[in-house]
Amino acid sequence: MIRLILRKEPSSDINVFYQIYMNDDFKKILCIILKYSDNQKIYNIFDAGANIGITSIFLSKNFPLAKIISIEPDKENFKQLVENIKLNELNLVYPLRAGLWKDNSKLKIKWGFRDNKSWSIQLVEDQDFGDIDGMTVMDIMKMSNFDIIDVFKLDIEGGERFLFEDAEIASSFIKRTRFLIIEIHDEYPIRENIISILIGNGMEIFYQGEYVIGVNSLLDKK
Repeated sequence: MIRLILRKEPSSDINVFYQIYMNDDFKKILCIILKYSDNQKIYNIFDAGANIGITSIFLSKNFPLAKIISIEPDKENFKQLVENIKLNELNLVYPLRAGLWKDNSKLKIKWGFRDNKSWSIQLVEDQDFGDIDGMTVMDIMKMSNFDIIDVFKLDIEGGERFLFEDAEIASSFIKRTRFLIIEIHDEYPIRENIISILIGNGMEIFYQGEYVIGVNSLLDKK
């Protein structure tokens, strides 16, 4: 059983709940992961673009031994994320208010992407007035004592274009990721480049709904 605080419209909380618990996509993604790994062998998870924590809760229930870093930049989303983690007494889920970024820039929220709801926020650099810390994947791995990311869910509303713009930097964390769940936002011409980097680093590619799932053939047996 799970417990959630969902905000009323015009928030996107109901949309997120439907996407994770009512739509079959995440159940099918889970089946792909469990084809290659026992759920008791998933220890380290990143949930980047955690929103109010619904995906983190889903992953926590299905991978009970995993330490989950729930990364969310928006202040109001983050507040709900913390409350939902507490409601479900998830001692292995750690909320982190930050923006996943290519470097350690200061960031701020930019509205206006897609439906303009709270699951569609974007980040832009603002060194003078930004109130959100931009952190790299490798920075957060080091902070979390992760040598490997077992499951990396990445849904950051187009911000993935910055993480993958330098193939060498992207390869540094892809090589350490067993299972990647990424939504690639086709408003930007980045899909071909991202897929190429994933395949170039040994990932087998699957598709489920709006997500691309990468399975690292070099790590999936560990």
